[in-house]
Amino acid sequence: WNRPRQKEDANVKEFVAVLFTDIVGSTALTQARGDDAAQLVVHAHDRVVREAIGMHGGREIKHTGDGIMATFPQITDSIVASQAIQKSCYYENRGDPGLGLGICIGINAGEPIHENNDIFGTPVQMAARVLSKAEGWEICVSSSVHDMCSGKGYSFSKKGDYELKGFDHLVPIFLCEWRTEEEMAPLPEPGQQVAAQ
Repeated sequence: WNRPRQKEDANVKEFVAVLFTDIVGSTALTQARGDDAAQLVVHAHDRVVREAIGMHGGREIKHTGDGIMATFPQITDSIVASQAIQKSCYYENRGDPGLGLGICIGINAGEPIHENNDIFGTPVQMAARVLSKAEGWEICVSSSVHDMCSGKGYSFSKKGDYELKGFDHLVPIFLCEWRTEEEMAPLPEPGQQVAAQ
């Protein structure tokens, strides 16, 4: 009792990629198809995302209700995991045309505060804001992620410059491509059927 208490990962900072996923149109999906059908979509999302996180060296931080927040020690692993998530989502819909699973992803990189198995700070806020600009089946990344992945074989395009809550300057956001030519067929709106092939 008279020994100094050890700090339990309080205010520890570590450079990571912060990844958020979100189920596209989850509220509308629940209203249109009911709680049970929406919960099946959540379960499919959780399985697809957790599998990709585990396979690519990530760590799930928490479930957000209709998404997951995770970190990756390597920025490129967050990109590869994101591409794997979207591909799995695409083929889940092809295999089950009634599923209607859509996932969008936002990624930022930085040194969040790691405390009590959670993360906090500006890098997390930026990742959440980047996610807020992602639309159906998109992988949106911040300029820091884009710059650190430059020249590594990933295909990016600029989505635009945005005013983001809590940031006093326009923030550039980039899209990371994940589809092969075979997967370039238009994707339906969430809840609509994907034609099985």
